[in-house]
Amino acid sequence: MDRGMKFTCGFCGKAHEGAPSVAYRAPDSCHAIPEEQRGDDTRLQTDFCMVEARDYFIRCTLEIPILDYDDTFMWGVWLRVAYEDFIDYWENFEENDREGRYTGWLGNRFPVYPDTLGLEGCAILQPNGKRPVFELDRTDHSLSLDFYNGISWDRAVEIAQIAMHGHGG
Repeated sequence: MDRGMKFTCGFCGKAHEGAPSVAYRAPDSCHAIPEEQRGDDTRLQTDFCMVEARDYFIRCTLEIPILDYDDTFMWGVWLRVAYEDFIDYWENFEENDREGRYTGWLGNRFPVYPDTLGLEGCAILQPNGKRPVFELDRTDHSLSLDFYNGISWDRAVEIAQIAMHGHGG
């Protein structure tokens, strides 16, 4: 069911339209290095990140179903992948009919969940220039449980508010 998806943030009072969502601008390991201290071996672009020429990330979406709604809670996340997969994705980025999947590890910590850094899953490539969808491995971690079972609208709003403002209620 698609009810009017909007909420007013309990922290800032701003009205938000659509399903709650959160996006990370960079993997946590990149954020840990101040911009002025990043050498040529650390580069951040919109869809690609290399950290100290050691860790390679691609930008993905992780979608959690919102129960009784057609839309999802969308996380814009970074997935650490093998160097070979990073290069393959880079070289074929412009392809409209790309297919495949890359195993990887979550490069961001999410608020309101036990440590999410390093949770394993795979990036499923999408056609027509869409970002890959990150599919978590099935585990007993609460993020994985939410990924496979969905969350309520109230929980989606709660998570978005905490993620946007950095504190709980």
